[in-house]
Amino acid sequence: ILYTGIPQPDVMILLSADGRRVTQRQMEAMGAQAVIYADDALLPLVTQARVIPLAWEKARKKNAALMAVARFLADANLYPVAALEDAIRQSGRAEFVEESLEAVTSAGNW
Repeated sequence: ILYTGIPQPDVMILLSADGRRVTQRQMEAMGAQAVIYADDALLPLVTQARVIPLAWEKARKKNAALMAVARFLADANLYPVAALEDAIRQSGRAEFVEESLEAVTSAGNW
């Protein structure tokens, strides 16, 4: 993502080294009330924000973004995780549905 938009976000999901490089300024500007969900391979981070490490097996790495979003939704109680699961079920592709629902479920096990 080349446009990170907000100079001082309240929440960030950080999943790649490129993302870490591009958002370093934003992370440094984040205060103690902010939260960063970060792939644990990218730690440590230079920030005052609370960092929630996301650890996953390499086999699940391809679902990292979905897992991170599911974890954020569950933690923030911003949007029901069940609604995310319903949206996945309505996608229509059986192989996508099964794998994605498994990723959402496993996100709750972090």
